Amino acid sequence: MDQFDWAVNIIKGDDSKPGSAFQPNVPNSQPGQALLAQVGDIVTWGNRTDEPHQPWVSDQNYVARAAPVAAVDTLSAPIQPGQSSAPQYVVATSTATPPTTGTTIYYCCFLHPNRASERGTITITTF
Repeated sequence: MDQFDWAVNIIKGDDSKPGSAFQPNVPNSQPGQALLAQVGDIVTWGNRTDEPHQPWVSDQNYVARAAPVAAVDTLSAPIQPGQSSAPQYVVATSTATPPTTGTTIYYCCFLHPNRASERGTITITTF
């Protein structure tokens, strides 16, 4: 299986959708659209807004976990404006049981958990 690198842009909203949003950096993607990735792929987030953000694993209702249960819960340290995420997130390699194709990893901004626009998903697939 080949390993791929993926990027998600954190972008500013507009008048119709205020706040920020997560948008996969793939052709024709839309804010909030799922990023498709394989187990072992690398995902980074680029902050193109003027405030810090922190992608964080959540439940399917986008409620962020209060503290990381495992290293995989912390998708990134806080990302300052104009910066990229660190460390890199390796998709689901820190879990005891790796997810299978079709599994969805939900995440939200830990710094702005009540902003509905700052939510995203990574869907496990095979290419």
